[in-house]
Amino acid sequence: MQTALQELARQSLLAMGRSAPNPPVAAVVLERCGRSWSQAAAGATEPPGSRHAEIVALDRLTAHRPPFGAEPDALRMYVTLEPCTHTGRTPPCTRRILATDALHTLRAGCRDASLAISGIEQLQSAGRRAAIWPPLARLADDFLAGFVSRSSGQGPRLHLKAAIDSAGRMGRRSARQRISGPAATAFVHALRSRMDAVVVGPGTIVYDRPQLNVRSADAEALSQAAEGARSGRDWLSASIVAHCAMLLQSPLQQPRRFFLLGDFFQDAAVWLRMQAALPGPAPHYALLENGDRRWLTLAADCSTLPAVRDAQFPAALRSWLTAAGCNDALIECGPGLLRALRPSMQRCDRLLLLESRLVADPGPEADAIYAPREMLEGLRRFADVRWREDELSLWHVAD
Repeated sequence: MQTALQELARQSLLAMGRSAPNPPVAAVVLERCGRSWSQAAAGATEPPGSRHAEIVALDRLTAHRPPFGAEPDALRMYVTLEPCTHTGRTPPCTRRILATDALHTLRAGCRDASLAISGIEQLQSAGRRAAIWPPLARLADDFLAGFVSRSSGQGPRLHLKAAIDSAGRMGRRSARQRISGPAATAFVHALRSRMDAVVVGPGTIVYDRPQLNVRSADAEALSQAAEGARSGRDWLSASIVAHCAMLLQSPLQQPRRFFLLGDFFQDAAVWLRMQAALPGPAPHYALLENGDRRWLTLAADCSTLPAVRDAQFPAALRSWLTAAGCNDALIECGPGLLRALRPSMQRCDRLLLLESRLVADPGPEADAIYAPREMLEGLRRFADVRWREDELSLWHVAD
């Protein structure tokens, strides 16, 4: 069973960042021949309009079986979310399950509150042994908390990420400054590829001119650093770190980029053209209400949001991401976004700190941008997972 749980985690990780607005569900099928059970097939939810995890697994089961091979005595499915019962872009998964005669047992990690009719109950009514199975609950929470939060009206799960050097600096005002080393950089690119959205604030746009795309990174540096990682309670410190090298060696998956526009800068038009030319989904823009109105004439389909310091900003940001169908959003924080969003964090949100042991060249002291001291102190004080190897540190806060 442990092997099946590991495969479910792997499939879930591979589905993240590509399935939204659908959840990144994973499924594993076991088959029994005689007295022994073995893993026969696995799958994860594909991009919108394509197959759900259960269908992918069952299709692979059929495709990989020899034409004259022995039929299994029984099949058993483990899936992180109960099967759907409605016809949307695809037929209901329960229909395919019920059409698979040997599949008598199904165990799910959690219920889907967005369903009008429970998939578990529908299967039970048809005589199948279907139930929520507690050993899958933690795995479901690790990967589906964003979908559950968004479908219940709370908005997507936010992953707040901040990078600092050993002196607490986040950058410089006059020029772009690299804070993180090879391992942390590789981690960020792998993390971006697993998110439904990557968000950056107006200060970072002005100072760094970010691209936010996923680029080739030093997977070997991260792989070596991960060897010393201590397993934590959540998938960020356990699953993603363990699989970062694998993700970076697979085809790069470009994230959806969300930019919060504020102060104007001289090369804004050039930067916007560069964003439009990058591979991957088209970027999303939102002008903050205290921002420069010239952005509206340049940025296509620009939304509007309250200023970062406005008390309504956190809720408005979540609503913007919800409307875009995002389950998990990586917020690459400068000091302003960190101050604004930290107090509004929900139970399922994540707070990450990438801290370099190196001291970045600070330049003139007046030019340095420091992380909010009170935020970093609180982050360290309430941390329940800490992983540090080389220049990469992660803190996860669960309120």
